[in-house]
Amino acid sequence: MSSPVFISANVLNTLRSLPETERINIASALVCNLILGCESIDSLTGTEAMIYTMLNVNVQRDTRRFLEGTAASA
Repeated sequence: MSSPVFISANVLNTLRSLPETERINIASALVCNLILGCESIDSLTGTEAMIYTMLNVNVQRDTRRFLEGTAASA
């Protein structure tokens, strides 16, 4: 069974605020990890890896909160 992924407005706004090259690299790494199940953080620069880690943690936290809220309302 596939696991749902919740991407909050905060994560999207952070991605949109980045320069185009960083935005594409980080978004690609997130998609690779969250949707395809592969790791591509090795291809990121140090700053990109830090931002990627922050956003990945936010997605994981937001997904957990969303799922807990959905379960509570069921």
